Amino acid sequence: MPITKNKIIIAPLNWGLGHATRCVPIINALLENNYQPIIASDGNSLEFLKKEFSNLEFLELPSYNISYHKNLKLTLLLQIARILATVKKEQEVINNFINANKDVVGVISDNRFGVRSKVVPSIYITHQVNVLSGFTTFLTSKVHQKIINKFDQCWIPDHKNAELSRAFIKNRKL
Repeated sequence: MPITKNKIIIAPLNWGLGHATRCVPIINALLENNYQPIIASDGNSLEFLKKEFSNLEFLELPSYNISYHKNLKLTLLLQIARILATVKKEQEVINNFINANKDVVGVISDNRFGVRSKVVPSIYITHQVNVLSGFTTFLTSKVHQKIINKFDQCWIPDHKNAELSRAFIKNRKL
């Protein structure tokens, strides 16, 4: 019987290439530790990672198709229904994949709200625990913290004693 590697889904958000490039060292670390990364994304992020890791397995996720205008807050507010629908579709794709692949042992989501599982440990990567949005900071931060709490862990790419880490540790009882 062939030895199979444990699979970990790693899913960067496709809002620019920052999320995808931030996942490159994580993918390399998974490979070095004998895991089989399954890269799940869409658009330019997926294409970039296909070029970087052409020998890996890929899973295309639904796109958020966010459009940006001068007033970012208003634009995002007007697109909330589509964002929520995409989150639901992401969950379906991830759950179906995990159900069909019993060797998946974890999920790492870089700011993709719907890429999580109740079956395997799920990690959320973010650079912004508190969403600084002017007069709506309290509300947007609470919403984001609710999202974070749906995951088993939250990773913050920051130094241990830096501002984001302190904010997260202070607010971890979310």
